[in-house]
Amino acid sequence: MKILMYGDFNFSGGPFDGATTKTRNIYEVLKERYDDVDYFNIEGWRKNPFKKIFELKKYTKHTDVIVFIPGARNGTYFAINYLTKLKHKKNVKLYYFIAGSLLPIYLKDKPKYIKKIKQIDAIFCETNGLIHELKEFGIENLYLSCTFDLRGECDFSPKKQEKENEYRFCSFSRVNREKGLGISIDAINHINNLGKIKIFYDIYGKLDENFKEEMEQKISNSNGQIRYLGLIPDENVISTLSKYDANIFATFFKGECLPATVIESLKACTPVIISDWKYNREVIEHDKEGFVFGNSTDDLIKMIMEKCSQSNPFENMRYNCYLKSKKYSRDECLKDLFKLIG
Repeated sequence: MKILMYGDFNFSGGPFDGATTKTRNIYEVLKERYDDVDYFNIEGWRKNPFKKIFELKKYTKHTDVIVFIPGARNGTYFAINYLTKLKHKKNVKLYYFIAGSLLPIYLKDKPKYIKKIKQIDAIFCETNGLIHELKEFGIENLYLSCTFDLRGECDFSPKKQEKENEYRFCSFSRVNREKGLGISIDAINHINNLGKIKIFYDIYGKLDENFKEEMEQKISNSNGQIRYLGLIPDENVISTLSKYDANIFATFFKGECLPATVIESLKACTPVIISDWKYNREVIEHDKEGFVFGNSTDDLIKMIMEKCSQSNPFENMRYNCYLKSKKYSRDECLKDLFKLIG
């Protein structure tokens, strides 16, 4: 049996997005588990689509199973259209892993693809909320497969607050407005200006150029307590996150589903202060693995001030994060795929 992993592997370099990380992770697991596994890299298909189609025909000539993670909107339409045609011609099994939560929007824009989606053997969604939305289109071939991470995890160890009323927070995601960095920076600046508690806030991730000037202006008002520190080397992500009291994730990105930064924080035993957006409550339970706040700067300020006035507010949450992280192991997240492939 020959298996093909179809997706954007980003061999050209640069920071990965969620789809690339998921593509690479699933491919690595498939290689370990099965003997005959190959990949097809869709990176750069917009520049030369006909060349990519020609290459794809060669790669799928003797394939029995295709596991695929298409790109954005047009890449999704192309993959669904081409691969379902291939399924009927060659009777290959198609297993579609969705990255993000935009597929319902795509299907509303082009409902003709609903019929094609139903022809796919299995569709793997990151959250139950997304499964519910897709069922409203009459799609039933749906499985839950959460985001997972192949990095090592931290061994749990208690972490005491070093100084009373002083905390170290971080953010680790794409650094832009939609991921909530404007909200979190404004909130931390406001809280520090009040003088009741002191927060040091480090920001990691790929900086969007259209947010750079705004971010730098906001950070300039922080008296050195907010820093942008760039990218974290892949092998250091978990150990770096584990040093912080909490990870702030104030996202309002429309394509958010199950953010990798949340899974990485759980593996690092680092609680998450997260916006009440999309499916975030599926992974972070309020007052258990972190705090869930409304989608505004004022809501975040109120939440941090309320919780950080308590003694060691994050201490017990670290163990809860450790326990929750077990749910996001690769074997647990891919168990249904393994059953289907055999």
